[in-house]
Amino acid sequence: MDNTKTVADYEALLRSHHLGATPLQVAVIRIMQEEANHVTADFLYEHLKKDFPGIALESIDLTLEEIVEAELVRRYRIDNREIFDIKIELHDHAYCKSCGEIVELPKYEFKILPGRLAEWVIMGKTRVWYGTCPDCLSKE
Repeated sequence: MDNTKTVADYEALLRSHHLGATPLQVAVIRIMQEEANHVTADFLYEHLKKDFPGIALESIDLTLEEIVEAELVRRYRIDNREIFDIKIELHDHAYCKSCGEIVELPKYEFKILPGRLAEWVIMGKTRVWYGTCPDCLSKE
């Protein structure tokens, strides 16, 4: 993760995407870039409630929605949870169903799109590989 950015850097990034650079937006982007690039709203709530006393989970949900719409973060659904990823370039994920670890995988391109999909203009994709990670396998 990049730990060299200042609050002003995060504010500039948010403003360049037509966002207001509110303190909550800055805090969310900072956590995602410096601490954990895959987060849930609950994770952010636990990390932010000490700095934002009285914050509601709904405020974090709205902030995430704004950041997703500005295309600074991607939203994925993994195992019935919404996961927000700061890495917006297309890539795959591997998800361990035992421990919940999410691993970044390099983007894989189909040389030929299957069936009728070849007629489509594809604007994005989400692919998650499910399984059990080596650490969990070694514990079994």
